[in-house]
Amino acid sequence: MRELRRVRVGRPRGRQMAGLGLVLGLALPVASVCVPASAAPGDAVMRESRATQLASEVLTVEALDNNDPPAGTTWDRSSVCIPWQGGCVKRLELDGFVKVVNDDGTITSSNPSRFGGVGGYTFRVRDSAGGTHTSTVATQTKLVSAPRDGDPDPAVRTRLRVTQVVSPTTFDRAGQVLTWTSVVRNTGNVALARLVVTDASFHVSARTCTPVPLGGTLAAGASTTCTGTMPVWQDFLDERADRTDLVTASGKATVGTVTYKASASATATSKPVTTPGLALTASATPTVVTRADQVVAYRFVARNKGNETLRDLLVRAPFPGLSALVCAPVALGGQLAPGQTTTCTADRVLGAAQLGSRTLTDTGKATARTYRERVNATATVGLGVTAPAGPTTPGSGPAPVARPDVVTTHVGQPVVVAVLANDAVGPTSPPLVGSSLRLRLDPQLPDGTVLWGDAKSLVVPEPGDSPLTPTAGGGAFLVSGRGEITFVPLGFFPAPELRVGYQVADAAGATTRSTLTVTVQP
Repeated sequence: MRELRRVRVGRPRGRQMAGLGLVLGLALPVASVCVPASAAPGDAVMRESRATQLASEVLTVEALDNNDPPAGTTWDRSSVCIPWQGGCVKRLELDGFVKVVNDDGTITSSNPSRFGGVGGYTFRVRDSAGGTHTSTVATQTKLVSAPRDGDPDPAVRTRLRVTQVVSPTTFDRAGQVLTWTSVVRNTGNVALARLVVTDASFHVSARTCTPVPLGGTLAAGASTTCTGTMPVWQDFLDERADRTDLVTASGKATVGTVTYKASASATATSKPVTTPGLALTASATPTVVTRADQVVAYRFVARNKGNETLRDLLVRAPFPGLSALVCAPVALGGQLAPGQTTTCTADRVLGAAQLGSRTLTDTGKATARTYRERVNATATVGLGVTAPAGPTTPGSGPAPVARPDVVTTHVGQPVVVAVLANDAVGPTSPPLVGSSLRLRLDPQLPDGTVLWGDAKSLVVPEPGDSPLTPTAGGGAFLVSGRGEITFVPLGFFPAPELRVGYQVADAAGATTRSTLTVTVQP
């Protein structure tokens, strides 16, 4: 960096206009990211403005329009100043790089050298209630082959003002189109040629301006309106992300041998309105069981009734005698787009404990999550029973023996494991009761694992700093009414080896325990 030797501070004088360029940018570092455009009610919203210039140009920046004063107040433009060495000055010069605060609150930079680079400066301003606020202007100065020929004329006032609005100011569905409208007004006393309008957001389409087009000349006192559009993507809603655009307009005027440039910025924001929701309906066919071996078909339909994508869909119905659910077109663990449905089916044969009942009423449950929260739904289904009750004497024999199970699946592919198939009972022992199976936490399961209250569902979350940035996959273990365990991979990544314990009883009440270990591959 060049050695900083000569420093002058004070009020604007005569032909010395303003500009510190890179030198001031290095002397007063400015963060490269924008000041967050959010504040509590009643607070000011301060945003970074941006400008570029050739090292030979005289640049005037209107930055206040890009900042919002506290509600009920206005900016005191006469109060704008540049912080320097514990004070706040209207004019600052370092080795010929000069910045001066003009009477209308704009800041003019003059750089008579050939040096360029990326820098910036900080300024302060008071609101009409006396509050003091700080904002920044990020500048990029481009090299030129020779220094400026001539001094700037203080009678030349190059000024631009920009206002920007977006319509609509809120969005709630993918495919909506946001329209950004910016009015660029020449408030100076010379015409500004080579009009440029740029957007910080790459989502905004190329601007069209009328009556003065891009590249045209904006007369003193004239204005032009520039519009651009942005389509709403589903990701905007899923991430609940404000769509904010910083627009910067600039124009140039050459008077004599000096080129003057004016720049101004403005910001507008459209906010997402999200309504996450999940619905579940259930039905059984036939609706009445008339004999002991009758098969009843169950059908559950899960629907995303909100406007955010639902992830990690789980549907649970551990009714005694009901098989594991199989869902299509979206499998368990998958994603439901807004308005999308998936159907889960299973069949049921009633056991002795259910036969003889006049009616059976069961409740299925569904759950899924957005990036920010979990949503739930329930559905109740009734079944009439006229078949007579069967025998209930269980007999006796040696205690059952459960054996470990090990399976491998892939990301996005649920697997149904008949864990009782390799568990043994004696020749005179009563059978295992699938509906008695309960899950147990295993010490090897990661932190954050949740065993739900009925011990029929266990969820291992995806690890990571946030739902938006998982580092590996997770999984869910769901028990059916027949004692099957469905493992559902969660997320888009492989999962480390996951092991869950389970306990099951035979018809006489004797229990045994074992484990299921699952590995999820890509």
